[in-house]
Amino acid sequence: MYANEHPAAETGSKAVPFYRGGQDHNKVTVPNGAILNGDFVRHMMQGKRGVRATMARSGIHVIEGYHSVNCIVVEGDTGLIVIETGTRFGHGRDFRKFIRGFSDKPVKALVYSHHHYIGGAAGLLDGESAAEVQVFAHPQTEQLAATTGSLLGPMQLRRSGIQFGAYLPDTGPDARLGRGDKHFDDPQMNAAAPLPVTHAVADGEVVAVDGVVMRFHHIIGDTRDSLAIEFPELDAVVANSALGPMAYPMYTLRGDFFRTPDELIAALDLLRRLDRTYVIPVHGSPYTDKASAQAALTAHRDAYAFIWNQSLRAINRGMSPDEMVASIQLPEHLANDPVLYPGYVDWEYGIRGVYRGLVGWYNEDGADLHPPSRAEMGDVLVEGFGGEEALLSRARQAMGEHKYNLAASLMSYLVAAQPGSEAARQLKADALRAMAQATRTGIQTRHFLLTEALHLEGKTDWHQPSPKSFFAAEGAETLAQRAPQELVKLLEQRLDPTVSPTLRTSVAFRFPGRGACGLLLRPGIAEYRDEPPEDAALELSLDALTMARLSLGETSLTGEVASGAVRARGNTDLVRVIEAALALVARTA
Repeated sequence: MYANEHPAAETGSKAVPFYRGGQDHNKVTVPNGAILNGDFVRHMMQGKRGVRATMARSGIHVIEGYHSVNCIVVEGDTGLIVIETGTRFGHGRDFRKFIRGFSDKPVKALVYSHHHYIGGAAGLLDGESAAEVQVFAHPQTEQLAATTGSLLGPMQLRRSGIQFGAYLPDTGPDARLGRGDKHFDDPQMNAAAPLPVTHAVADGEVVAVDGVVMRFHHIIGDTRDSLAIEFPELDAVVANSALGPMAYPMYTLRGDFFRTPDELIAALDLLRRLDRTYVIPVHGSPYTDKASAQAALTAHRDAYAFIWNQSLRAINRGMSPDEMVASIQLPEHLANDPVLYPGYVDWEYGIRGVYRGLVGWYNEDGADLHPPSRAEMGDVLVEGFGGEEALLSRARQAMGEHKYNLAASLMSYLVAAQPGSEAARQLKADALRAMAQATRTGIQTRHFLLTEALHLEGKTDWHQPSPKSFFAAEGAETLAQRAPQELVKLLEQRLDPTVSPTLRTSVAFRFPGRGACGLLLRPGIAEYRDEPPEDAALELSLDALTMARLSLGETSLTGEVASGAVRARGNTDLVRVIEAALALVARTA
């Protein structure tokens, strides 16, 4: 047993929430000093045996325990088909070493089950020519990878780092459980290095590679580009679906598209209909008999169906998100099913996500239409309580009563009103830490609460990306493989309306050998055009690599014009104006 371990706490509809002290008795301390919920530790440690390559069936190996995603290897007549690559070049290189433990065949094809784990692709190759390796993926994979990495890149990089504990220390009470995904000192090994998709597969498409027949199914999992890859002759299916070692894909605190539960359910029902003996999720251990696979698939679909249908029922009855959370509780047989342990994300977040995704943010409270700022509400609370110390005292009382969420909320208002109040920041951090140590959702909830606590204490800055973030930022060389016009399109979101607010002009971008495009600039607006304006005031000619470096903030527009890497024609006085308006400057570390 771990230090301070107590018997497992009651689960189900009558349990007191962890944020009201219901799991305080169930905290344990693990060897690295981290304090966590005992149920979470037991669930995560169950069956852990380090990195291992298991044979799910003859011809299919699954590498588990190295990364949060499995690497699935299917043996062909003369080569290998590899599904999932990790997120960094070095992950692919390490997977290759593990593969060499059971096969010396070359990699003939890669399959991306979704866009999250494509960054290790180039690292999997060791002597094979990238041009000779087929890469299969959903038609939306590269588009979604570009959106995640560029359009929402800064937010996703930062929040995915929070989600997986990148801001937490390695030891002590606030440490993460386990070491997290491997990072490297070598920049090349640490970079994302996907290979371009060569075959965007249609739903139901059947392909034979090196003697292996694959049927591809478009499904929805935690991404919209998810695939189920069926191997009819092997009686097997590999899928990025809602089937995992715990309940996880209904909502993510890192922010993502609305995950409609009926689409998750449809994917699970597809796998149930396929009724394969070997069901291999990309997260979690493979199922090697129909009975256990069907039981797990049914449990997952029933849990999501319950949340979905009861949320719809509550919405149609006029209930608010808070009322929904209070009233919708999984049935006991589902709440206590080990395959549905809520270690990744809380069911409450899924319920709130359904409301927000279907109805929007308005919940029929007119006060929310034009709410006062948190700072103003904080000022009123301080005044109403009779001063800062009185409000602090009330929050401390809430802490003593184990009402941690109340204490945190009160201090949120006080911190907003008085950002310099160290007492308020510390008390809120204490409340968040108390919840983090008790939550059964030890991945997302614990990591977000602890990271904010450390931020409040000045021990980390969660507004800045962590060098240990889960997803690797794409380097300029990788980004340059995309159409450079995509990077120009992304400049629409970089326009600073406070810079040159009366700016009205147009810019042509020409990429020798790779086409051209343009931007129209009006006050507060940058409008992308597929064709360069004929009367553009400024014309910029550059290669894709330079455009990628400008997009990443590795260099400045004026600097590249001065060096000759960007050739400017027309009204060159606009170069500095465009640079400032579109933030085409080198970012400081």
